[in-house]
Amino acid sequence: MPNKRDSFCIMPFIHLHNMSNGLLKMCCLVERPITDDFGKQFFIGNQDIEEVWNSNFLKTARKLMIEGEEVPICNHCYNEEDAGGKSLRQVYNEQYLENNQAHVEDAKANNYSLTKFPTFVELRTGSSCNSACRMCNTNDSSLVYKETTEIHNTLKTKFKEFSDSERKNGYDMLGNPEKIIFGNVEGLHLSTIKMDLDKHIDDIIDNIKDINTITLSGGEPFVLEKTIPLLEVIADHNTDLRLNINTNGSITSKKMITALKKLKDVHVCVSMEGIEKVQEYIRYPLKWNKIDKNLNLFKSIASENLFLSFNVTVQMLNILNLKELCLFVNRNFPWCSLNLSILKNPIFFNIVNLPDEVKEVATKSNIETMEILNQSKSQDFHQENNKQKMIASLQTINSVMKSTTYDETKFQMFKDNVKIYDHYREQNIVDYIPDWAPYL
Repeated sequence: MPNKRDSFCIMPFIHLHNMSNGLLKMCCLVERPITDDFGKQFFIGNQDIEEVWNSNFLKTARKLMIEGEEVPICNHCYNEEDAGGKSLRQVYNEQYLENNQAHVEDAKANNYSLTKFPTFVELRTGSSCNSACRMCNTNDSSLVYKETTEIHNTLKTKFKEFSDSERKNGYDMLGNPEKIIFGNVEGLHLSTIKMDLDKHIDDIIDNIKDINTITLSGGEPFVLEKTIPLLEVIADHNTDLRLNINTNGSITSKKMITALKKLKDVHVCVSMEGIEKVQEYIRYPLKWNKIDKNLNLFKSIASENLFLSFNVTVQMLNILNLKELCLFVNRNFPWCSLNLSILKNPIFFNIVNLPDEVKEVATKSNIETMEILNQSKSQDFHQENNKQKMIASLQTINSVMKSTTYDETKFQMFKDNVKIYDHYREQNIVDYIPDWAPYL
């Protein structure tokens, strides 16, 4: 009989995550949200945190973890480990297990219930967002939802000049926007329940002294009015807390900067798909000069307590311009980590579906970027490590493009989607990303 795998994860003992639509989960990767004994999903603000935190759903997960059994909804991590990769379960155990053994013992002593508030809270501030990113969806951006709804309602009037196939490939395959944002989750129609984000944040504020880590993301977290008051509470009552912020970098304020300066461990990750016109096209309607100004503001306050990093969603729209972005970061923010993450969905934006001629151009550009990076000088270990991580990511991107086959249907969907949204926004992709001109 084969030995059992190591399946334990610290997250059910310390962590609570909410999705943009209000559902609560053990972590961002589990396959199901937390439910009550009747299978009804919990929504933020619709019940006390205590009811969710010590639900039979979570108690069962803790029991299985302690007994060395696999938790079925955690297959994402198990599968990644089986494929030879490093899972989020393993990453979190490395970061949090040693210092949180008391929570495991607490669960053992109390029939798998926990007596303290979650110490790691991942707070998604809903779908409110000031950007309608080309690759985003209606669940995660209120602007994408607004655009998608307007296009859906005017498809046969404002898009008359488009053929049926262009409308189908460019938009119709997304479906009715209300079905996208209010899609069924195990039979529950999400539009029938209203989440109370303010109450959820108030619960977090009431327990702020017991929390060790908060991750803020959106939408765009700084669109929400209660985000700054939350930062001020943290700055006044728990400066030792680790604060992770995922932002598009378009919004800053004096109150935000004042609060961040008081904290001892702040990690700001800015989502960027390019620089200048490329960023403006993909992350419409954000303006590069504003983002660039805010990046330099973060740079000016960066210290041993505030860390800045960048996350890039690698996709068809920016695959020909990664060189400019990588060199921009290496030149202006060499001590900052740049994460290049290959987009999986929407599938028609996935780089695996690029024509071979585009893959060849992109591969050559990435090789040139790696050569330039290798020749650049690093001032210390951290800068060299960030540079080598960038080079390794570019190598992975090239390998992915080389090992996959062009899908003509998916690429046509990409082209038609660009046409539809360019028409709606009164844009033209070649005005922003001229490298795409020969292929459209």
